[in-house]
Amino acid sequence: NREGATMKYGMVDKTGRLVIPIQYDKIGLRFSMGLIVAAQQGKWGYLNTTGAVIIPPKYDIAVGFSENLAAVKLNEKWGYINTKGIVVIPIIYESASDFRDHQAVVRQNGKMGFIDATGKRITDIKYDDITYGHMPTTLYAAKINDKYAVLHRNGRELTAFSYDQIKTNFDSKRNYIAVRSGYKWGVVNDQGTLVIPALYDDLDFMTDQLIHANSQGKWGIINTSGTIVLPMTHERKAEIAFYRVPQGTYIENGMRKAFTLEGNTIRIAKYDFIDEESDGRREIFYNKKVGFLDTKGQEIVPLKYDSASRFSQGISIVAIGGKFGYIDTLGKELTAVKYQLCDQFSDGRARVMLNGKWGFIDAAGREVISVQFEKAAPFTEGLAAVAVRNKIGFINPQGQMVIEPQFDDILQLFENGEAVVTRNGKEIVIGKDGKPLE
Repeated sequence: NREGATMKYGMVDKTGRLVIPIQYDKIGLRFSMGLIVAAQQGKWGYLNTTGAVIIPPKYDIAVGFSENLAAVKLNEKWGYINTKGIVVIPIIYESASDFRDHQAVVRQNGKMGFIDATGKRITDIKYDDITYGHMPTTLYAAKINDKYAVLHRNGRELTAFSYDQIKTNFDSKRNYIAVRSGYKWGVVNDQGTLVIPALYDDLDFMTDQLIHANSQGKWGIINTSGTIVLPMTHERKAEIAFYRVPQGTYIENGMRKAFTLEGNTIRIAKYDFIDEESDGRREIFYNKKVGFLDTKGQEIVPLKYDSASRFSQGISIVAIGGKFGYIDTLGKELTAVKYQLCDQFSDGRARVMLNGKWGFIDAAGREVISVQFEKAAPFTEGLAAVAVRNKIGFINPQGQMVIEPQFDDILQLFENGEAVVTRNGKEIVIGKDGKPLE
């Protein structure tokens, strides 16, 4: 559009064909129930996937459909329509949420409550506030006069309005919710029973059965029966990653220990330390030895090395008794653990030192450039600097000397076709043919 012109919107399909004309002031991001919201001249309606107007633009605000109903605003009030544009729930509310699991939260006369998909009240509309994470969860927090009660999604008040705070519940499988009395937290179940007394400085659910608990500034884990399954002696919460095995880690005396979740208990792994995942492997330490786990928690590389690098491009550098070598992600030794020094791969080659001399291996572990050089730098842009009789030259990945040894030192490896070397005390910028550049 020209500068100052009004922006208009339409939609194209995956082939780029225009299916909704570029004539709307605003348009939704996605279709729901085969319809999308669109606005013209300040009013909202609904279009189908061909661009046909199904519900004419007449609402002040309209949102996408959820469970066959969409919240719409007209004359400062909200209600619900169906996909034919028929008002199913009267437009009488001050606010209205989407329907989720056949119910929604509405506000009327400054108070809140739940209604079902027919507009019938699940609760009285009497609450100052209703706090929920996901609508399908079982338990919510309802507030009246600065005090909270636990509210069941069926509309039943499970407790008195006696709590100072209730944490939002995001898990539809969890039939427990954390409540605070004064400065202490406890847990109420879906029968309204305080199953864990308000004794803790903080609580944070980690699964439907396990809870991070804080007492006197230290974190541990309890289950929904109140049993301590990880002592409250830790500076920070345990970390959980459900897609990995072991699923959890915690820090003790500066070391990351591991555990596996088993219902309402945890099983502590044997390892002294477990690292973050890299290339589908996690480094493990036990009794001063190093190995690796796969994503299923199997010891894919046995605990036999003194040290190991994280996997990079499927390869790790390992050490035993001061000697170094390479392994793949299955634990296969690509080279014998025999080198004095090893380097990471660059341009498909890695430097290795044996008996004081340098050479290069490929990703299969083969010494493609024999151990012969006094010094060697990593490959960059297909060339590596090497020292022969105290002079610097450059080889290609096949080990052929393409720039004869003639330089005293190298200050910068090849980058954008240039390297910086010294000769007879002077800095020289050379190209890949070894000749000085003007």
